Amino acid sequence: MSEKLGFVFGLFIFFVFIIPFGMNMWYLNLQSDHFMKITNEIHKLTNQEGGATNKVIAETSFLEKKGFTISFKDANNNEVIGACNPGDTIYIIYSYKFKNVYGNIVELKSSNSVLIQKRRSE
Repeated sequence: MSEKLGFVFGLFIFFVFIIPFGMNMWYLNLQSDHFMKITNEIHKLTNQEGGATNKVIAETSFLEKKGFTISFKDANNNEVIGACNPGDTIYIIYSYKFKNVYGNIVELKSSNSVLIQKRRSE
């Protein structure tokens, strides 16, 4: 009888503690990978467009519905909207909030900069 009780207790520990912990680690890894892909894509798009153009702003507003907050700043910490001159540096600040397996809100933050090399066509 004690062997069955030990087996049931072992299964209980496994399903209550080990499985949720593993699922939480897997989900956090999945969300972190998603976050890093988005930061890379926005960085490339901003560089290709030559600034925070309408295409970039449309993409960031689409991502805001999914929990992302993306802002574009210059060296003086002013908001950047529109195409920039070659040689300007844009700092992109990312924030992503999501719920983990346990129901807690997790926030991932990152930032990078883009040196504009594309000339504006006017």
